[in-house]
Amino acid sequence: MQDPSISFHQFPKDPDLREKWIHAVPRETNGWDITENSAVCSLHFSKDDFFTESQDTNPTRKQENFGRQLQRKKLKPGAIPNTFPNLPSYFSKEHSKPRSGNATSFSHREREEEKLEAQIDAFIQADKFESFDVLSENSQSVNLPSNGHLIKENDSLIYFGLAWDETIPKISFSLVSSSLAFALSCNGASISSNRVKHIVESCKLAMYSSISNILAYLKARYESPELSTEELIQQCAERLGEIDMSAVTPKLVFLKEQLMLSTKPKFSRRYSGDLLATAALWKTTSPALYKQLLAEDLLTLPNSHHLQHLMKPLEVDAGLTASSIAYLKGILQHGSRHGKTNAN
Repeated sequence: MQDPSISFHQFPKDPDLREKWIHAVPRETNGWDITENSAVCSLHFSKDDFFTESQDTNPTRKQENFGRQLQRKKLKPGAIPNTFPNLPSYFSKEHSKPRSGNATSFSHREREEEKLEAQIDAFIQADKFESFDVLSENSQSVNLPSNGHLIKENDSLIYFGLAWDETIPKISFSLVSSSLAFALSCNGASISSNRVKHIVESCKLAMYSSISNILAYLKARYESPELSTEELIQQCAERLGEIDMSAVTPKLVFLKEQLMLSTKPKFSRRYSGDLLATAALWKTTSPALYKQLLAEDLLTLPNSHHLQHLMKPLEVDAGLTASSIAYLKGILQHGSRHGKTNAN
C-alpha cells in the first residue's frame, strides 16, 4: 500500500521552471522522455517547499479544522527538487526560497523609504546649531555665493558680497549676526527680516542652510533690483527714519508716518499723538470731508468711531485755541503710550 504521506508532483508547465526541474533531477536524459505524466516524488523536496490545503468543501467543518484526512500537501510555487538521499550529497542542493514578487518589491520600497527618512533626519540634525559659539566654530558649514566672504570681528559674524564699481570695491549685500540675531542689507539699504520669513520664521538663526539661502536671496536681490511698490515704500520710510526728525519740517514728519502706516496691516497700525490730534480737528471741522478722505483712502487715518471715542470727554469744537490744541495733543499722546491708538 502506498504511504499516504508521499505525494507525486508533475513537472511544471512553465518552460523556465520545467528546465530547472530537469537540470536538478540527477538522471540521464538519454532515453528519458518527459511527458505530461512525468512526476517527482515528494521525498525529493524539503519540508519548506510544501504547504497543506484542505480539500473539504464544507466551510463550517473546514473552519473548525475537522476532516484532517481531507488535507492535501501541495508544492509552493517555484519549488525545485533538491533532496536525493540515496545519492551522493552533492546532488542535494538547497535552492533559494521563492518569494512573492509583490511582497519583495513592497519590502524593498519600504526599506528604501526608511533609509531615505533616516538620511533626511541625519541631514537636518547636522544642519542645526543651538548657540552662536557653535555657529562661529563651524562657520565653514555655510555655503557662500560666488562673491561671498566672511569676516569674524569681536562677537559678530559678517557675511557680505563684494562688487566692483569700475575699480572701486563696494559691499553689495551683507548679513551680520550676533547672538544668533541678524541684520540684513542690500545695495546700501537695510532690509527688514520680514523679507526672509520664507527662509527663517523666527528672528534668530538656527540652521546653516538658512544662512546660505538668505545670502543667495540677497545676491539675487542685488543683481535683480526690481522691487515691488510695497518694498519701495518700505525703503523710503526706512531712509526717512534715518533722518533726525527734530531738524526737518512737519511735512516730512507727516510724510514718514503716512509711508510707514501704508505698509502696515489695517489692525496693526499705531498712530502718533500729533496725527490723532490733527485727525480729530479735521473731523470736527468738516465731518463730511473727513468721511470722504477715509472713503477714497487718500490718507491713512483713524476711523471716525475711534476718534469719537477719544474726543467724547473733550467735546472738541472747531476753532480751538493753541492752548486747547496742545492740551488735546497731550491727552492723545498719553493714550498712545497706553496702547489706545490702534484705530482702524
